[in-house]
Amino acid sequence: MKAAFGLVGLLVTLGVIVWIMSAFYLPYTKTALQIQRTQTPRVQQFGGYDNNSGAPINTTYKVEPQEQDGKVQSLLVTSLDPNSAMVKVYGLQRDDSIVAISWHGDMERVKDIGDAEAAQDRIIEAYRGSEPIIVMRDGQEVTLKATTQSPASVAQSVLGGGNANANSGNNNSAANNNSSGKDSLQQQLDAIQQVPTH
Repeated sequence: MKAAFGLVGLLVTLGVIVWIMSAFYLPYTKTALQIQRTQTPRVQQFGGYDNNSGAPINTTYKVEPQEQDGKVQSLLVTSLDPNSAMVKVYGLQRDDSIVAISWHGDMERVKDIGDAEAAQDRIIEAYRGSEPIIVMRDGQEVTLKATTQSPASVAQSVLGGGNANANSGNNNSAANNNSSGKDSLQQQLDAIQQVPTH
């Protein structure tokens, strides 16, 4: 009889533990894993890494400066890893000639940057901030908009400081950056300040 009561007590204890885990711990774990799964690629992108392989983004493609009268006019994409985030985020293609790069919301022509190395750094910065780039493809200028949200939009959505309009579409992130007149870092700081404290 004592053994039966002991078994019942053990089963009740196990039932309470399972209930506590299912009611409190498991939803938290599920939410944390979901956030990690969705945000890790964005964090990698913001750090300048390929959000697929984790490699530095500039190792997944190669560009060659195109000069005229000794001045860089564009950057020709000479090789491109087909799994590169530059393909998935922008739709960049081999033989695209990058002619303009968004810089904190302002589109700047490669010929006005003047230096091939600085222009290549701007490509990385545009990727980090999900800002658009313009390429010459088949004789026409094509604007390639990032399919990922800007870091400021991500911060607002994660921290709860954003509204539905700010997160409604990935292609609107560049327009939001242009209209605000603030760089992505300032937008992130503003989003953090809007989080209610308890």
